Amino acid sequence: MASISRPCETLSAFIVEAKGAGSSKDHTRRYGLEFSKNQVFDHVAKAILKALRVVAGGETRAAIAFPDNKNHREEVEKVRAPLMALGIEIFWVSSDGTARAEGRRARSAGAGNGS
Repeated sequence: MASISRPCETLSAFIVEAKGAGSSKDHTRRYGLEFSKNQVFDHVAKAILKALRVVAGGETRAAIAFPDNKNHREEVEKVRAPLMALGIEIFWVSSDGTARAEGRRARSAGAGNGS
């Protein structure tokens, strides 16, 4: 779980709540395994709540970043329209580390919707 703040061309800050694909804690039973559907639900919910708090603050833009996999896409798709309406960007990170944006900035830049 990571929060990243980056400068943006049009705003003073861009806050991204990023989640990984699996456990990175070597002392846990699930170390090295992908998260279960229940864990993905929990991570997506927490990331959205954190993004909503950023939006509510009104001083900067919010984004969420997830691994580009089936479980994360299924959860986000259920609430994609309201996220877009609130201006919350979604970044899909592939296994090679490249990220694809989905949201207002992506549409205005012609990057598509990430699907």
